[in-house]
Amino acid sequence: MGFWFHNNQHLNTAPYFRSATYKLPLTIFNQGGGTIGGPIKKDKVFYFFSYEQTAERTGYDGNYSVAPQAMRDGDFSQWTALGVVYDPASAPMNNAAARTPFAGNIVPKARFNPIFPNIYKDVPLPNQKSPTDLLYNLGGNYYAAGVLKLDRKQYDVKMNWVASEKLAIWGKYSRMDAPVAGKYIFGDLGGSALGSEGFGDTTTQIPTVGYNYTFSPSFFMDGVFGYTRMDQVVGIPNVDKNIGLDTWKIPGTNGGRQYAKDDRHGGAPQVDGFGFSYGRRRDLGSGMARGARLHLPDQLQQDQRRARVPLGL
Repeated sequence: MGFWFHNNQHLNTAPYFRSATYKLPLTIFNQGGGTIGGPIKKDKVFYFFSYEQTAERTGYDGNYSVAPQAMRDGDFSQWTALGVVYDPASAPMNNAAARTPFAGNIVPKARFNPIFPNIYKDVPLPNQKSPTDLLYNLGGNYYAAGVLKLDRKQYDVKMNWVASEKLAIWGKYSRMDAPVAGKYIFGDLGGSALGSEGFGDTTTQIPTVGYNYTFSPSFFMDGVFGYTRMDQVVGIPNVDKNIGLDTWKIPGTNGGRQYAKDDRHGGAPQVDGFGFSYGRRRDLGSGMARGARLHLPDQLQQDQRRARVPLGL
């Protein structure tokens, strides 16, 4: 027996709030598989096999916000109605009322923190007219789309052996391989996730054997030996680089110099507070996980006329 399911972006609807040039992102979903089974030796040995594969390319998109070039240059003159930028050095910290605004609502570049250009230089500029902020074109002025990639394969194979009229023995092996990779709105620079944070690769394996032994028509015993193992590797872009420490020149980030060569501290630090979309990245980091679990349940069962009495071992 086989099966297959398909979906793509042409079968989906577009969001209500969208720009005039909006196009549905690529979305392809295919899931198929099948099962087969039967006797190997009549009344003695049987087999069963099943396979399922999921190939998913799911498009994610959204409207985000980035600073226009004028703001990056310190020029806020077009947005005076939204706020006045004051010179923090024009008055003591305990006398904020005495502050004076920058002339023309423009911050001289000489007053920029030298770290700021390092952080913002690779952030893209607005690429669309905001569908929701028509007056100032600040909120929702950047459109981003990405494709979540998932390729999951699942296998099950089982053998049954009828050793005698009283004893039956079976064995099974199940496996799943599931690599997945998402995108960020600013690529490797980060930002909000489109689909999934970073990448991951998971493998799960479950070998199992069991038996049934019948002592009498009303008294029998069964047992199962099972083992589950999961291996998983996850990560984010640029884990082999110290973006905060070496590229942005922020002291103490990426664990400082003492951990400069440790990938667990690699990548870009989470950045927030600009009022625009930026490094809103979960603290995913990178790493590897491995887990295992053993199952050894056995039981005796006595069937009475109206009840079944199980005895666990």
